[in-house]
Amino acid sequence: MASTYKLPIAIHLLTLVDEGKEQLEHIIKIEPRDIRPGGVPLTESFKFGESFVSVRDLLEMMLTVSDIPLPI
Repeated sequence: MASTYKLPIAIHLLTLVDEGKEQLEHIIKIEPRDIRPGGVPLTESFKFGESFVSVRDLLEMMLTVSDIPLPI
């Protein structure tokens, strides 16, 4: 599937925004349980459990940052 699943997620999120059920400015706290092992760090400056990011920023990162494969 590679990154093909990202587009339907983005479309659904933007549909929720259009319907008024979500806001791109909604701020979300990033916690350790939100990060999967081996995933791409959102940024070097994030301190998990202490960082906040908007839905807009998460959407942009989802669409522009790809996962790095784990070393074998």
